[in-house]
Amino acid sequence: MKRCKSEEENHDPTLRPIAPLICVIRNSDGAAVCRSEEGTERNMGLKPIRRAIREGRYEFTIHALEEMDEDDLDEADVRQAILHGELSAELTDDPRGIRFVVYGTTQNQGCKIEVVCRFLPSGLLRIITVYKTEE
Repeated sequence: MKRCKSEEENHDPTLRPIAPLICVIRNSDGAAVCRSEEGTERNMGLKPIRRAIREGRYEFTIHALEEMDEDDLDEADVRQAILHGELSAELTDDPRGIRFVVYGTTQNQGCKIEVVCRFLPSGLLRIITVYKTEE
């Protein structure tokens, strides 16, 4: 796991860059598909998010770590929610890229949480914030 100082912090330059995305379309399953300037398409959604978690290609913002601390959550809770939860929203109105909201349950406490994340141009998943939902 990597940690960063802010949403704007530079990321690991050794990771493979991905071409900037210029639009979001929906495939027949209703999942977001992003098209790069070169015309290549990438399926977005829960599958690549889970893959990034399993492969350890993710980082937390300081804000996410602070929110997790306030709600007595840890990295294992976030991993559990993403790996076994569901995609509840794709927020496409941010010029920095699509934000994904994953809704899931923590393993030990059984708390309902939401994880907001986005992919960086490098392909690294940035966990922006984590919070408990109203039960």
